[in-house]
Amino acid sequence: MTRHARMAAQQITSKPIFNPKFTQFFDNVKSQFSSVASGVRSYTIDTPDSGFPLWGMLAIAAIAIAVVGWFIHYRMYLETPYNIARIIRDNVKAANHYSVDNPGRKGLPELYNSLVSQGYAEENLGFTNFYVSTVNASGIFFPAENGVVATDAVKLAVDGGARAFVFDLWPDVEPGGDFGPTVQVIEKGSMWRRTTLNALPLAILLQTLVAEALQTPTNPGHQDPLILYLRFRGNPRQATFDKTADALQSVITPYRLDLAFNNCRGADRLFKLPIDQLFSKVIVVSNVRGSGKFMDFVNFSVKDGIQLEYPAGTLQTISGDQADAAKKKIMMNPTFVAPLSEDPLAASNDYSVKAAQALGIHFVAMNFWGGPKDGKLNDYMKMFGTYSFALKPAALQYTITHLDPPNMPPNYGWGDHTTGQAGTVKTPPDIKPPV
Repeated sequence: MTRHARMAAQQITSKPIFNPKFTQFFDNVKSQFSSVASGVRSYTIDTPDSGFPLWGMLAIAAIAIAVVGWFIHYRMYLETPYNIARIIRDNVKAANHYSVDNPGRKGLPELYNSLVSQGYAEENLGFTNFYVSTVNASGIFFPAENGVVATDAVKLAVDGGARAFVFDLWPDVEPGGDFGPTVQVIEKGSMWRRTTLNALPLAILLQTLVAEALQTPTNPGHQDPLILYLRFRGNPRQATFDKTADALQSVITPYRLDLAFNNCRGADRLFKLPIDQLFSKVIVVSNVRGSGKFMDFVNFSVKDGIQLEYPAGTLQTISGDQADAAKKKIMMNPTFVAPLSEDPLAASNDYSVKAAQALGIHFVAMNFWGGPKDGKLNDYMKMFGTYSFALKPAALQYTITHLDPPNMPPNYGWGDHTTGQAGTVKTPPDIKPPV
């Protein structure tokens, strides 16, 4: 090390100092900050009448706090996998009592046998003579705003006793969706703005539904009929119907009704089928008459002069002759009450189940996620008890009529049917021409 280097090292180690330029920079910052602080104090405190008083600063602080609070709250509802999973987890936890209570439930065969033992004949046990536990907006955990669509919602509804499922189906308008049927909530008055955090294809929900409802022998209701109400919304295209047919074919084929009920051909007699003939069957109802292969899967749809749905808000206004006429039509046609998923009534259950059932309406759909404070839901569950079906009052029942075979006409000259000789021709006498 040279002499100059040793001297420089001694100077550095003996008395280290900041670079004068750094010191000058921080002094300038300190001076500027002191000047600003002094100006603010002078402008807001020392001279309160200068035009920017203290309350103004407090207002700005309050606004800032509100903005931060808003962000903290609404970031929990951003469309992220974490938030979707969190909301599903919370809903599953809140509705876990359905799964806990499910082993104590009973299936329709047990109810049917019980009714027969009480003296009810097959003629009184037609499909139309039963109320059916029905879940509205199937697959959706409410609220409609920032809710989620999940297979867990389908599974828990099955555990809770639902055997009829109302699916609100919207065409998938996302890139690559090809207008396939999806379950989601769309803002009222809009045809595209989704308010749930996500959407799911119908096929995924159907797979879970059939697996839980019909393919799980440990489920007490696994032999009960399953009713699917496909309520098409928006502007369904031909691709929507075709993809719905594909979903149905891949899932419900082993459980379909007889071919005679395809394309609504047996719609006029579906209502009076003895309900024991529907064990382990899937009945498909649609609010529109689609086209193509889709209609081969539909067993019941809209009919001229017949209401498939009754608005929830008008049930208590139906009375007198109007009620009598409605009862006759409802008796012979499967009928629903199911507020649209974006309607506040769908989440609140704030409509009269008793008024609907007094008309004989089979499927009064409810939001199953109202919780213990939802009195309407609790009353609905108590009405069904441990079953998913309940027999209607006698005044609302349809009695299946079996016609007696026609009397055999006299068989003059053709043999006696009582002795097994019917059809044996007796030779007529010779014909003699007139003279």
